[in-house]
Amino acid sequence: MSTIVPFEANSRHIPLDGCYNLRDIGGYPTRDGKMTRWRTVYRSDSLHRLTADSQNTLLSDGLKTIIDLRFPEEVQHDPNVFAASTALRYHHIPLILRDPVQPNGDGRRHDVPPSLYAIYLSIIDRYQSQVCAVLTTISESSFPVLIHCTAGKDRTGVIIALLLGLAGVEPETIVEDYALTSTYLTPLVESLKQRSVELGIDPEVYAKMLETPPQAMHDTLIHIASVYGSVEAYLHAIGLTDQQLKTLRDRLVE
Repeated sequence: MSTIVPFEANSRHIPLDGCYNLRDIGGYPTRDGKMTRWRTVYRSDSLHRLTADSQNTLLSDGLKTIIDLRFPEEVQHDPNVFAASTALRYHHIPLILRDPVQPNGDGRRHDVPPSLYAIYLSIIDRYQSQVCAVLTTISESSFPVLIHCTAGKDRTGVIIALLLGLAGVEPETIVEDYALTSTYLTPLVESLKQRSVELGIDPEVYAKMLETPPQAMHDTLIHIASVYGSVEAYLHAIGLTDQQLKTLRDRLVE
């Protein structure tokens, strides 16, 4: 018989078997003196390892929507355990259309992959239609919502940063939330490095991509502010409506 263990109230990190970097983005103060809602938006690494008990725990705690940001190849290799579920809505929306660390035609990658900061800027400036699609889907979804990629760090990190920025959370706090991944990612590093070997990618080169440098997110937020004016202005510029932004803020902030 499965044992369902409810989430601990106001617990940021949620330990579940088969998932390492599942976190609640509730409880962060906003500039206007409010707080982001607990148990409303979660960020996570891939869910393909989740045990039956872990799946039941998520469902029993009311999870309604999953947004999977991974590449199609990742989804095919490691299918989300909820992809065919009728208990919630599953959306696969690849945030980036080409993996920046995939091998070259000879089967191995010889050049140095772009920095994490460069990848984040690419998401912000180049993949705006994908960002808009993700946030539009979230605004139209039932909550709680769980957003994830492979490690729950880069693609998920940018989307969560935009949501927290829209909610009015200070940049320093957004950077701290991003950097928390380094605390929980350790169990995943070796398995992800092994996966890189299977893909023909130098595992030491790939290991650099598994770091969580606060400066990368700090500089990304500076870029958004300097080029677009603010997170809200950026989201307007890429196509989100006033109503969609209001819906997101209302759900994110209590």
